[in-house]
Amino acid sequence: MWKYTRVDGWQRIENLFTDTPSIEEQLPTLGFDESPSIDWKAVDGTMKLEVNCRDRAIEQPDDVRYEYIADVGVGHEINLVAIPTLPDLLALLRELAPVFTADAQLGR
Repeated sequence: MWKYTRVDGWQRIENLFTDTPSIEEQLPTLGFDESPSIDWKAVDGTMKLEVNCRDRAIEQPDDVRYEYIADVGVGHEINLVAIPTLPDLLALLRELAPVFTADAQLGR
């Protein structure tokens, strides 16, 4: 699992999720909405980005201090990214946007 901040960039962190049940089932337990608030997909389906926001109605465990969890899919590989703040999320979106828009500009 990764952590992304606009200051420190990408860092590996300990995975917040267990292998079972599915990540979607674990999101509410960790204090996040079950459904993604942002859902980007490349035209050819080779990349995707889903972002789940923190659900303020659910108390997060003490060891979870993130506002967003992103699922970045490249091909068949899924990478989870913990994002602490809105400015960090916006920086991540600015970093990933060219990859998604390049696919559309190439006419795929």
